[in-house]
Amino acid sequence: KHQKALGLRISQGEINKAVEARTLQCTHFDAFRFFVPEARPFNKEQLTREAQAATDQPGCVHATMDLFKWALKLCPLLPSALLAEAAALALEARALDVRASPYDARAYSDRRFDLSPIKVETAEGRVQYQHIQEGLWQKSIPLRASLIEEYEKVLRQYYLLMEEQEPGERGEGSISSSCGGGKQGKQHRATPSSGSSSTNELGRYDLYR
Repeated sequence: KHQKALGLRISQGEINKAVEARTLQCTHFDAFRFFVPEARPFNKEQLTREAQAATDQPGCVHATMDLFKWALKLCPLLPSALLAEAAALALEARALDVRASPYDARAYSDRRFDLSPIKVETAEGRVQYQHIQEGLWQKSIPLRASLIEEYEKVLRQYYLLMEEQEPGERGEGSISSSCGGGKQGKQHRATPSSGSSSTNELGRYDLYR
């Protein structure tokens, strides 16, 4: 419904047949939530936002794209090279996602991105997709580790600042999460517990390396 400008490369009947032929194994809630209600029972798990940190896994192209989200959340405290690396990898992952979709996006191919279809409804297409997906996962491993390290640095500094405050002065701290920084940067209130949650959610992926 969000791709009205693109035509389908296969018929709706072929899409239905591919979905119904095997158990779906989507692990990313932000992809699963766009499933039509009729398709959700075919997924191996019924995903929820609350359980996302437990069900996400780093081989997923959507989890790879989310690394850019986590990088952006840490701006301007994150080295710009890491932000650029996360953005570039997210674009690669998005291109793979588009190629494996039932839409025909070849008109948008250029020298940077090959958007020719990967026919995941066929055995050959699934092998091709898996090969490219594994390559993206390998690229994401050092990036994910670097992001975790940067988050831990920020949290350690935050906790030190909290400890230096007088008991009566302690409360919510303020950190900028806008790449604009300075007076233009939007300020978000952060507590140690909320910071730890973000790092734990990102850090879980490190277990799969």
